Amino acid sequence: MAVAAAAGAVVGASRARRAQRTVVSLGGSRRPWTPVGAAAGAALAVACLHRFGWSWEFVAYSVLMAAAVEQTIVDASTKLLVRGTTNVAGGLGLVLLSVASLVRDEPGRIATMVACALLAGASLGLVALVSRGGLGAGDVRLGAVLAMYTGWLGWSQAATAVAAGVASAGVVALLLIVAGRATRRTRIALGPFLILAAVATVLAPSVR
Repeated sequence: MAVAAAAGAVVGASRARRAQRTVVSLGGSRRPWTPVGAAAGAALAVACLHRFGWSWEFVAYSVLMAAAVEQTIVDASTKLLVRGTTNVAGGLGLVLLSVASLVRDEPGRIATMVACALLAGASLGLVALVSRGGLGAGDVRLGAVLAMYTGWLGWSQAATAVAAGVASAGVVALLLIVAGRATRRTRIALGPFLILAAVATVLAPSVR
């Protein structure tokens, strides 16, 4: 556990610093994200290890957690997502989870996670078209990648994670509008909600 916590803290701090550089380059303000990233990275690494043990799944979901730290900071600060971070997390996750499936002799998981990613991407893409800019391409890509990770655990986990992320964002947006702190034209960062829902789904004790 100590090794996982230390490694998670280092990776989390690194991703937080990278996120901060991205935020500043996009005109955002500099904030002390590094200790937050370190703490989050350590906690997520320990939770992943507790959930999956030392396994290919642990490695794969650690990649997700690292990307989650960076993208949450960037999206919450700028309402934008880093395409490269999403793409790398998706590519590595596909390879690592495929290896995990083969090691477990459960190749059907590969087809399931790919199908979940495609369905989530198509569904969110449709919402993006209907909302006319209310949902960005970055959110669609991120949602597809998160659905892949949660889809490896099962269809219901992927559906629950995407639905919970979108619903929670909608509830928060509604509350802000009621409180007079936003209007229907105000753009809400969806990424952190999708990420939180996916991370909670992955770490929740369930059938593996």
